[in-house]
Amino acid sequence: MKVYFHKISIVVLFILFALSSDTQAFFEDSEKTKKNLFKAGMLDMKIDGANPFVQRNVVEGDEFFQEFYLKNKGTIDFDYKIFTENVSGDLCGQLNVKAKAEGEEIFDGKLEDFSYSDNLKAGKNINWKLELKVGDGDWEEKCKFDVYFNAWQKNFSFKQGWNDAEEISGNEIVFIDEPKKRVIINEVMWMGSTASSSDEWIELRNLSDEKIDIGGWEIENARSSGSSLKIPGGKSIDSNGYFLISNYSDESANSVLAVEVDEVNSSISLSNFGNGNLVLKNEKENIEDEVMGIEWFFGENGNNKKSMERNNEYGNGLEEKNWHTCEREICASGYFWDKPEENFGTPGEKNSDIFKIRIEKPPSTRR
Repeated sequence: MKVYFHKISIVVLFILFALSSDTQAFFEDSEKTKKNLFKAGMLDMKIDGANPFVQRNVVEGDEFFQEFYLKNKGTIDFDYKIFTENVSGDLCGQLNVKAKAEGEEIFDGKLEDFSYSDNLKAGKNINWKLELKVGDGDWEEKCKFDVYFNAWQKNFSFKQGWNDAEEISGNEIVFIDEPKKRVIINEVMWMGSTASSSDEWIELRNLSDEKIDIGGWEIENARSSGSSLKIPGGKSIDSNGYFLISNYSDESANSVLAVEVDEVNSSISLSNFGNGNLVLKNEKENIEDEVMGIEWFFGENGNNKKSMERNNEYGNGLEEKNWHTCEREICASGYFWDKPEENFGTPGEKNSDIFKIRIEKPPSTRR
């Protein structure tokens, strides 16, 4: 009796275990023996272009979004699910998410309720857009959450069949029920003065129409070794006023300041190069302002010492366009300095770009 062998197609499945991830996926391989074919497919999901949501000092009505691509890089179709997890913080209940896939809205509701399932054919991509909006709230709080993507072979459930997983983690939204900018770092004498290289100071500016208590606030990278300068309790800035923090008092032999100092802190130490950004935080550790200090945008450290001033239209403190060197005639006024014409700055007063005419002494009642 003769026995005839027909071509047999056998699918062999392999698991790819990645030591640095929990991801499980197919890989593709094929082998042949005489009249037999062994073939494996591949399940591979990728998320391209996604970054964590990191938003600070948001207020009611703020909107922000992330856009990315969900890709099937494998050779087989898969089912998938996108959802939020590890949602924590009272603010989360006030965050609404609107999700769009290829421009079509597929979800509009609470962040904590977000979940969507579908399938994706091999080699295909989907453009996703997640939009977040801050709803009503009357507190200061944070929201942290992760966005998960699970993919699995069709006709199975996740973890039963071959699967893959990705995530967007580290999402954090911080809410403050007040203006985004109340107090800014307005002027920095990072090079010291002609009297001493340690004759350094930082000026704060109150942008609001209300007196602000700044006791317990801090400025990161304002001391040696990148540590924070602490503002003691009981200190405040008048409405639309200024607050001068100096290494020396105006009466010190090491200082050429001719104006009264609001807070003397002998720990101020600003490096001329690579200082690190100055970060102003309030008593609840929320960021009020940031200034580029890795490389000072402006200021002059030559025979004359010239401060770095914020523009009146202050903008983002991390952008060069919002700063300038104090070098107008008013900057070397004897009102500000015991040694005028050698030191330039407007400590404790409005910055030089606000003065429109030539004057010897700015209008002030500080002393």
